[in-house]
Amino acid sequence: MISLKHIESFRLDERAKTILREKVKQTEISVKKLSELTDGAISYGYMNKIVYGQIDVISGEKLMCLLDILNIDLEEIFDSSVAYVSSR
Repeated sequence: MISLKHIESFRLDERAKTILREKVKQTEISVKKLSELTDGAISYGYMNKIVYGQIDVISGEKLMCLLDILNIDLEEIFDSSVAYVSSR
């Protein structure tokens, strides 16, 4: 298992975006409600962009929050390798 402690951001490829979009669709939770479930971690506007595949890079904090709400493991949306973006 990879340690996520030092990963600041994740690059969402088309596969990851599609999986997130489909999982949201399966839950039948509105984008607004989904945003509310994050307790302010993800705004409605940003959540809307995530759900509609308009975000290419997402912070680890936001991604983990969304995955927790959707009950998705990180490994479900990424292949065996994980691309990350560092501010260094």
